[in-house]
This record gives sequence, structure tokens and C-alpha cells, in this order.
Amino acid sequence: MNAVDHVEHAIGIASLITIGIIAGSLHLAVWVIVDSIAPQWRRIRAVLRGHHLSLPPSVAPAIATASPQLRGVEAAAEPAIQVR
Repeated sequence: MNAVDHVEHAIGIASLITIGIIAGSLHLAVWVIVDSIAPQWRRIRAVLRGHHLSLPPSVAPAIATASPQLRGVEAAAEPAIQVR
């Protein structure tokens, strides 16, 4: 995550709290934030400690093979550039 990602998350949380205050149910906004963050607490803690994110085993093969195949298809679809 870079600085822009952190700012976007902060804006999202501030927006939820503001909506909760306006709607009169701040506890609901806090509940939504906790409910969305709680399932990811181990991953968040690992990232904050500087560990690399590990992908679930079901996702890793798809990510490993998708980009090279896509790039190969794109390269084959582009016309060859000829310099005279």
C-alpha cells in the first residue's frame, strides 16, 4: 500500500463516521468499520510489521499464469512495427 491508498482508506472511514453522525447512529458506522476490518486483522497486522502478503493457494496459480498469457496474446495481436 502506498500513501494514496492510506489516504483513501482514511477518507472512507471518515465518511462512514460522518454519515453515522448525520444519521444519528454513530455506533452503526463504527460497527461497519469493525465488521469490515476484523476478518482481515491478521493480514493487516502482518503488513504493518513488514511481512509480505501471502496469496491464498487457490488464487496463486491464476495470478502466476494470467499476466504472461495476456501479454503474449497482446503482443501477437499488435501489428509489427517496421522501420524504413
